[in-house]
Amino acid sequence: MVAGKSQRPLVRSIQIARAKRLVEEDSKRVADLESKKLANKQAAESLAAQVQARADRQAAVASAAAALWGSQAKKRIEASKHTTASANMLSVPISTAGAASEPTRDVKKVIKKRKKGAPMEVSNRRARAPPCRPAASAKKQIIAPRDPRFDDMSGSLDLDLFHHKYAFLEEYRASELEDMRTQVSKLRRRRDERSRNQAAEVEAAIKRQLQEDKLRTRLGELRDEELATKKEEREKVRTTGKIPFFHKRGAVRKQLMEKRKQTKRGFGSKQPDERRERKEAAREKKRLPRQRR
Repeated sequence: MVAGKSQRPLVRSIQIARAKRLVEEDSKRVADLESKKLANKQAAESLAAQVQARADRQAAVASAAAALWGSQAKKRIEASKHTTASANMLSVPISTAGAASEPTRDVKKVIKKRKKGAPMEVSNRRARAPPCRPAASAKKQIIAPRDPRFDDMSGSLDLDLFHHKYAFLEEYRASELEDMRTQVSKLRRRRDERSRNQAAEVEAAIKRQLQEDKLRTRLGELRDEELATKKEEREKVRTTGKIPFFHKRGAVRKQLMEKRKQTKRGFGSKQPDERRERKEAAREKKRLPRQRR
């Protein structure tokens, strides 16, 4: 882009300002470098002075120690000469006199800490039996209990296979129920208090077993409905290419209730469902405030 005659002074002033700024930056950079060099030089000089002072102190300590050790050695030589002369006068062996003249020193016994796992040290001056250690085979084997419901060694739970393998339990439960009913009929014929109490207990057991059977049947129907719904959904995904939808258990339960209602309508029995619906409506009405009833 070419500037006009009127813009040339402005461009010139901008270029001059830019050149001044570059010169200032260069001078500032040079000054920073000089200050860093000076600081490094001062630090090196102080470090050298500290090292020299430490060396001087060590030399002074060494010279003082050498002087002290030299005076002690000189005293020890003079003492040995004196003891030798006295031993010659008394015709006593030099070694004995020297040993008697040496000052006694307190020798501290250093007790070494025994390392963990190190073998035991035993004196060889007397016989010692080896320590008695129980044999490895004598250790009791602790057998921990294992619950197959929560153990990975038992594999994963397959409900269909489980119901198929243990289907004979339903026959056992039915036979037990018949036995309890016959037992109740026999106990009712008796007139004593004990028989009546036993009959009441057996009737409670019959009622509890009937409730369990009913609940098991309901859960089985719900599972069958879930499997059927999943199978239908997979078939739709395979044939039509729709996005798979996973039904919740509540939706499957509602679907099962609708099927039951339809089957009951076919047989003409609407009274239990209508009675249940009236009870539920009455409960909902009681929960509402009085102004909205």
